Amino acid sequence: DGAPVLLHNRTETGHSWIGFKLKGGESNRDGVGARIRIEFCGRAQVAALRNGGSYVSRHDERLHFGLGLCGEVDRVVLTWPRGKEQVLESVEINQYVTVEEPSL
Repeated sequence: DGAPVLLHNRTETGHSWIGFKLKGGESNRDGVGARIRIEFCGRAQVAALRNGGSYVSRHDERLHFGLGLCGEVDRVVLTWPRGKEQVLESVEINQYVTVEEPSL
């Protein structure tokens, strides 16, 4: 029954990260349903872009990956909802990267 609250994480750890903002085209405008696999320092992480939230809220539409002490991402494989696969290499870390869905 209180006012909405917006929380910000301002932790300074020195660890690396990378994030992705997707712009769909053929599939859907926001890329909902897309799947990203990142490979870094012999490890991998996978996340899918979902939509939703709860009453008077929503999830961040960006996908965020923590890399720990790893200083680079070797490869990013993005699978769009309609099945098109896109591979990115030499992606800079510690930033959000905007990726547009390629035409089929």
